[in-house]
Amino acid sequence: MADDELERRGIEIGLQLGVQQGKVELVMKLLNEKIGRINKTVQQQISKLSVEQLTEFGKALFDFNNAKDVDLWLKRVSQNN
Repeated sequence: MADDELERRGIEIGLQLGVQQGKVELVMKLLNEKIGRINKTVQQQISKLSVEQLTEFGKALFDFNNAKDVDLWLKRVSQNN
């Protein structure tokens, strides 16, 4: 692999990770505002979601009323993978 291609690939991966991390932070803040503090296990599950899943989670967040709703959504997503 040429140095240019390696550099380009590294930049792409870095950007993807940055987008994913930014979405995780936003979703966590919104979730904390919506239902209150969430436990570490749920935080870890959310941080492992893909960018697409985080987008879907963010949309679903408006319908969550409590931690159980979050757990059900995360279980449903994990079963589909």
